[in-house]
This record gives sequence, structure tokens and C-alpha cells, in this order.
Amino acid sequence: MYEHQLTQEDLDFDKKHIWHPYTSISTPLKVYPVTKAEGSYLYLDDGTKVVDGMASWWCVQQGYNNQRLNAAAISQINKMSHVMFGGITHKAGIDFCKKLLSLLPDTLECALLADSGSISVDIAMKMALKYYHSMGDTPKKGF
Repeated sequence: MYEHQLTQEDLDFDKKHIWHPYTSISTPLKVYPVTKAEGSYLYLDDGTKVVDGMASWWCVQQGYNNQRLNAAAISQINKMSHVMFGGITHKAGIDFCKKLLSLLPDTLECALLADSGSISVDIAMKMALKYYHSMGDTPKKGF
């Protein structure tokens, strides 16, 4: 578990060099230093325990520091931390796509993996354009 008291130097660097989501780069909102996460709780630098009311990306379903997920991630990282699918493949990716497709209707036959929500939206938009072009509807060039 990663625990670390943030220094004033850390906080000054953060304010000057890190653009946090949902805030302005020129007049950023205050940040609250977190030193530990467990279940649905975040522990602030001063020891305050708070519920993660924002339901951060994945903790709402599994909780922070979920031991089963941690073990699975460590196991995978020890084998291979990341290999992109650009012209190559690997067993973990194939197995994941098989499982994903088994949960979907039979009419959905392919999976495309993306590393974030914004990338998935970008890919979906490009796929939509490609679909229209393949159907001969070439005037469609934008959104």
C-alpha cells in the first residue's frame, strides 16, 4: 500500500505543473492530498477519513485496494505489464475478448480494446465514419 505524506514542495509542484480534471489551469481548485485508499474511503494527508463521494472510476464497484483485484493485477504485471495490440497479440488479450464477447449478443462479433473512455469515443466516431464510407455515403466527413 502506498502511503506518503506530501510536502509543501509536492503541493507547490502540483499547483504549478499539474492540470487536474474539472478545473481551470489558471485558477485551479484546491486539491486534497490523499495518502491511502481502502474500500470506499480515502484517507487525507492530515488523517481525515472521507467517503469517496465522486465514485472514482472503478472504486464504486470494487472498492479501493481490493485484494482480489490487486493480486490479479500483480500476477499479470509479473508476466507482462502492457503490450499494445498494434500488429501483435497475446493470450491475456485474447482470453479477455473471448469472455467479453460471450456476454454480448451474437450479432456483436468483434471487440476493440481501448485504454480510456475518451479513446473509446474517438474510436467509435471513426468507426461510424468508416461505416458510412463503406456503405457508399462518402459526403459524411465530420460530426
